[in-house]
Amino acid sequence: MMYDPLRNYLREWTTLPEDGFERIEALAVCGHLRKRQILLQEGEITRTHSFIIKGCVRMFRVGENGVEHNIRFAMESSWITDPESFSLGIPAKSTISCLTDTEILQWSKENFDKLQDELPAFRAFHDQWLITSVGNTSTRVFQNISLSTEERYEQFLATYPGLINRIPLQMVASYLGVATKTLTRLRSRKYRNTYSAYHRTAKSA
Repeated sequence: MMYDPLRNYLREWTTLPEDGFERIEALAVCGHLRKRQILLQEGEITRTHSFIIKGCVRMFRVGENGVEHNIRFAMESSWITDPESFSLGIPAKSTISCLTDTEILQWSKENFDKLQDELPAFRAFHDQWLITSVGNTSTRVFQNISLSTEERYEQFLATYPGLINRIPLQMVASYLGVATKTLTRLRSRKYRNTYSAYHRTAKSA
């Protein structure tokens, strides 16, 4: 049961043979982390690649003024690591911590590399994952300089379905690069507009 989410994910995104799933699972280590527990500390070298079975984590950096800036979130059936640190063996520039109690599967750098050598389909998948990660980062930078706050908020809702109900609003505001009070006003305005539109439709029905 623990491996079902991973198998379902890999079946959707790879062309692995059945024994490939078994090999990947054999090298995995199960982890159970508590809310607020640190998965990766800034300055450490990332030595594991993680797949989230249950829960939610965030990746963030701390500015010179001590303010935390959320870079990305990861929920069930998604991967999380610091790609640069993991691939190059250099200190991580970000911290990864759990927003909820979290269950994960982890692979050491040695075993993850071994899987890529043994399973060409897994290597192809990971290469594509890295490309997508870089592309998502570039897209987010462009959105932050070109979209309005409301448009960035809508994009956040599309990128992380349901997450808005699982984390504090100030973390969403940090991710969007706006003040919490600005996001609160935006959400209130959208709620009022939705409420008014619903009642206009109901009256005309």
